[in-house]
Amino acid sequence: MAVAGVILAAGESRRMGRPKALLRVGPCTFLEAIAGRMGAAGVERVLAVVGEDRARIQREVRCGGLEWVVNEDPSRGQLSSLQCGLDAVGEGWDVLMTLVDHPLVRRDTYEVLIEKFRENPQYIVIPTVRSRRGHPIMIGARWFAEFRAAPLEVGARWVIDGGRVPILEVPVTDPGVRRDIDTPGDYGRWVEGGAA
Repeated sequence: MAVAGVILAAGESRRMGRPKALLRVGPCTFLEAIAGRMGAAGVERVLAVVGEDRARIQREVRCGGLEWVVNEDPSRGQLSSLQCGLDAVGEGWDVLMTLVDHPLVRRDTYEVLIEKFRENPQYIVIPTVRSRRGHPIMIGARWFAEFRAAPLEVGARWVIDGGRVPILEVPVTDPGVRRDIDTPGDYGRWVEGGAA
């Protein structure tokens, strides 16, 4: 069972005011940190879906082997980026998907989700902290068609919350699965403040 990582990094980052992919957590950009931890967890390919800031992101990110996928119209929403990523992955791969604004997820969390998915490949696997769902999520290739069919205006929750696929929730102790960094305030509290 081959696993590809898909990092969604095509958003406009309006609230942050600069590309979140290029914010830093320690010595790395968010994108480098996520890709590195995925690779260390055994993910065989890592793809980054980028949008309007792609030239700057590709120029500034130093991450060997990272595959680039372009969402030509990210204004269609986050699901459109996921669909671009799934299309680029191709046949024979399952996907560990996360958002670039979740850079604090630990390597062992990625490992646990992959392990649980391999034990339960019929499920979409989602981590929880105190019963609240977060990212990343494991999506088996068998479920790609559901995400491709989902209405863009509804998003991935059409699949995940709509009862269309079986969900396996995996409790973890990693607060990073719930820490989405969307604003300068979030960044100051959780990264610059030493919560990385």
